[in-house]
Amino acid sequence: MSQISDYSKQDLRLSKKSPFVIRVRRASQQLLRFGWEQALSCLFPVVIFASLAITQFLPLPFLPRYDWLLIIFVLIQWWMVRSG
Repeated sequence: MSQISDYSKQDLRLSKKSPFVIRVRRASQQLLRFGWEQALSCLFPVVIFASLAITQFLPLPFLPRYDWLLIIFVLIQWWMVRSG
């Protein structure tokens, strides 16, 4: 058991970073990740409402309006899943 704590102390001495700095760095990384996830969750309704507005006034070729909306919504979902 003392070997584990000795390794931890040695790692701290080698990195020369205080535990406070390590915790602050980890917390800021978690905050950035949380912000990214929230931005992605806000992006989806923005795309939905923008698509509804644009397709209302823009004539779309080849397919009916709601088919285009389905394609747009599936693509945005696919992109969100792929991006993390």
